[in-house]
Amino acid sequence: MKLPGLEAVARVSRLVCCCLILTLALSCSPGPDDSARPADQVRAIVPPFLSSAPFYIAAAEGFFADENLDVEFVRLARNIDGLPALAQGEVDVGTGQLTVSVLNAMSGGARIRAVAGSGYVAPEGCAFMGIVIRRDMLAERELADPALLRGRRVRMNLVLPEAYWFAKALLPAGLTLEDFEAVNVPPAAMVDGFVHGSYDVLVPSEPRLLQLAQLSDDAVLWRSIGEVDPDYQVSMVFFGPTLLDERPDVGERFLAALVRGMRQYQLGKTDRNLDILEQATKISRQELISACWALMDGDGRIRAKGFAGYQAWATERGLLDRILTEDELTDRRFLRAANSAGNVARN
Repeated sequence: MKLPGLEAVARVSRLVCCCLILTLALSCSPGPDDSARPADQVRAIVPPFLSSAPFYIAAAEGFFADENLDVEFVRLARNIDGLPALAQGEVDVGTGQLTVSVLNAMSGGARIRAVAGSGYVAPEGCAFMGIVIRRDMLAERELADPALLRGRRVRMNLVLPEAYWFAKALLPAGLTLEDFEAVNVPPAAMVDGFVHGSYDVLVPSEPRLLQLAQLSDDAVLWRSIGEVDPDYQVSMVFFGPTLLDERPDVGERFLAALVRGMRQYQLGKTDRNLDILEQATKISRQELISACWALMDGDGRIRAKGFAGYQAWATERGLLDRILTEDELTDRRFLRAANSAGNVARN
């Protein structure tokens, strides 16, 4: 016997169940896949130097892709062109030394900040960067008669940290930069210039240090930069306004990927690292194996202590109007984010 209205109740119950099932299905189904979103584009000035290794490793190993980033490496004909491009937002990231040009731009209000450290030099161990002089200038590893050295030619840009380091090294001998003649030779020709006698002093980094040792018996490493200025941060990562202000979330993800690259770099001259850097820098595998590699912190910390000396020297020479504070030089929020909450735990 059918009770009145029971069939109608059953139909309603079936309808309610269907609605519930549909609702649950929709609520449990995954939302839009993050990986399906268009990747955020980042343009980075990355020269083909050994100090740029974390960038190349992060790209080759897919660390940038893991952060949904599409990173374009920009190579400029002149590195000096990178500063206005970064300040004006034409590129997002730069890498290299803290120079007078960068300091003056920051002092003038340009939205450029150092956000991570990459290579630094230490007082002991292998020399990644150093002052090379001719053998006849030395006596027992110290400079010979200073009076005989005046007028010697140096391949040096007198506003860069290389001039500051050379000036510091000269102090015990009672010499100054004014006792030497500066010679302007492009970086690509610096080794040949020394070999052919165009100048007597230069401050190269690897692999040019290695090349000088191989090509000239007259080339002597007088001081490593680690001896002259221990733990100096010789290379840093800079963000411009597009990441500092407009897309800080992209900056955090970029730095998270880069720190993973730094950690892989710390593994040293593995076959994988050699494969990546040989392809990216065009430095031969044998040179990569034989050369000294810059030291690098696996967390990207900025070793800012040494910048005070360089700024004081530049100010005394009239190259800077004032000494910038650490807050004017750096922005550490991106590094904190990159090293927090397991962002780099995938290594």
